Amino acid sequence: MVAITLFLGVTATAQDVAIQLEEGVFKVAGWNPGPGEPAQGWSSIFRIYSGSGDVPALVGTYAVEGGSLVFHPRFPLVAGVRYRAVFQGPQGKLVQATFEGPPRETISTTRVLHVYPSTDVLPSNTLKLYIYFSAPMSRGEAWQRIHLLDENAKPLKFEFVEIQQELWDPQNTRLTVLFDPGRIKRGVLPEMQLGPPIVEGMHYTLVIDREWKDARGVQLQQGFSKSFREFRPIPRLGA
Repeated sequence: MVAITLFLGVTATAQDVAIQLEEGVFKVAGWNPGPGEPAQGWSSIFRIYSGSGDVPALVGTYAVEGGSLVFHPRFPLVAGVRYRAVFQGPQGKLVQATFEGPPRETISTTRVLHVYPSTDVLPSNTLKLYIYFSAPMSRGEAWQRIHLLDENAKPLKFEFVEIQQELWDPQNTRLTVLFDPGRIKRGVLPEMQLGPPIVEGMHYTLVIDREWKDARGVQLQQGFSKSFREFRPIPRLGA
């Protein structure tokens, strides 16, 4: 029987045909690709899938290197994900292999670099804060990990607009946090019911939890806090 199965990266062969994973590249060893590519392309005989279920094959590039057919995924393999490689072998026999992604990283290296505005005194009509990280962050945790405390270290609620689609830059290293604009403008219902998000003369502390995970799934190197107080700008004449 030519069909084989590899579990968790353990190599097995049948008739000297094996699928291997080396440095993020999948390889069909022990089979000569011949002089030309199949009419329907290499993907018609060699495909890689991530996870389980009915999912599309990974996107990447094929090549013949050192006499072996190889597949270079477009994106790096992900820790904690299982990959399944399928090769349509000689005489239509199926060769399969299953591999684990790379080991999870556990060393905390990501930290909060800056929060802007960087001044310790903010005008009462401040609308945005920008939080900069040293490496890409995970999404979906922001409102669990960002806190605004009053001068008695009591957590405040409803100061920020907790947007479900968090406002990250394309690199996932800068998060935009919005104060509730309805509480900044005087005379509108949210401001009348709840008051302004930050009050003149009061002191506040912005706290970011260390447990917030970066894009690798590793928590921050350390937590972060920034203290500031509010002042109300003097209206310009004629404004």
